[in-house]
Amino acid sequence: MESYDIAVIGLGPAGSTLTRLLSSRYSVLAIDKKIDKKIAEKTERPEQPNKPGARPGSADCGPRPGSFSKPCGGLLAPAAQKALAAQGLHPPLELFADPQIFSVRTIDLTNGLSRQYPRSYLNMDRDKFDRWLISLIGNGATGSGPTVAAGAEFLGAERGNEGFTVSYAAFPPESPPIRKEATVRFLIGADGAASRVRRLFFPRFRTRTYTAIQEWYAEPTEGLYVCFFDPELTDSYAWALSKNGSFILGGAFPQRNAWAAFKKLREKVSAYPGFPGLQAASARGSRVEACQVLRPFPFQLCPGGGGVFLAGEAAALVSPSSLEGISSALESGRRLAAVLLRAGRDTKPAALHRSYSRALFPLAARLFVKNLRSPFMYQRLLRFLVMKSGVTALKMW
Repeated sequence: MESYDIAVIGLGPAGSTLTRLLSSRYSVLAIDKKIDKKIAEKTERPEQPNKPGARPGSADCGPRPGSFSKPCGGLLAPAAQKALAAQGLHPPLELFADPQIFSVRTIDLTNGLSRQYPRSYLNMDRDKFDRWLISLIGNGATGSGPTVAAGAEFLGAERGNEGFTVSYAAFPPESPPIRKEATVRFLIGADGAASRVRRLFFPRFRTRTYTAIQEWYAEPTEGLYVCFFDPELTDSYAWALSKNGSFILGGAFPQRNAWAAFKKLREKVSAYPGFPGLQAASARGSRVEACQVLRPFPFQLCPGGGGVFLAGEAAALVSPSSLEGISSALESGRRLAAVLLRAGRDTKPAALHRSYSRALFPLAARLFVKNLRSPFMYQRLLRFLVMKSGVTALKMW
């Protein structure tokens, strides 16, 4: 059985940051579902639309093998841009999508109001962004580098006297799956909102949970980014944007009847001026994606314990207003790596967890402030007053 200091589950922004920084000192096993580029070149087929009427999660729905399937609008917020800059990281041009968008159009479907607000998001290809972060991991200072199990599925972990036994399934090309096991001192869950690590070791943690669904349409549209609010469909929000000649419509919905709420959203947006043809485009075949997203309450975090550390969305580090999590993922990954790199080999897990909790306090405070602002977005009367006043809105020509 292989042995490592640390196992990192998930190579999104948090996991790839951790693996890249920790591999300078620790032996790291990184497990991620995304297929390695070399394997993907052998297995990917040209992307096809889903079959008409395909439900999220069905065999008729989803992206090509090895690509990123999370319903993420792929907008890099200013806080995420700052987090990358603080690490000396500068994304190359090929990661960005066409067009770049400098404002968001906010539409209240119940009040019939529409306003345009300035925004400094960067439109990007989320799949390429994640792969770029993984490509930066390299070999680390030791030259040996981490072991990256790409295209592998984390199956579970058991606590032992000296750490954990981690099991995962590897999927070699043109070969049956292989079950593997490894022993590690520390286990890090960076596996997103539906974190299997969190559910396994912290099953009592509960927070507001939604199902995010988005549909891709091949018909090109004018460059735009739109936020929709409609309390009849969701107490969160929905979105639409253009990306590389495609149009995306998505939203975060309460888990009960999420698919029905999305179809109702599509009907309402199709009937709204400026969004013709969505129903017909969906009937011709489109690509649908779905996943779980969190919207935590103030200071409701799950950083881990007992040698298990959680980062990014797995730790519930998500904006309660916009549901943006890339910035907190990058920052929590960096801060956890700093805690582990400063520690001695004999530092007790309890001391490491205390240090990590203190390191996360600035992120928790930032999300708390967003919680204070969110009523102006999500309470119907307050939203109506803000939009009616035109405060901070652009005066369109």
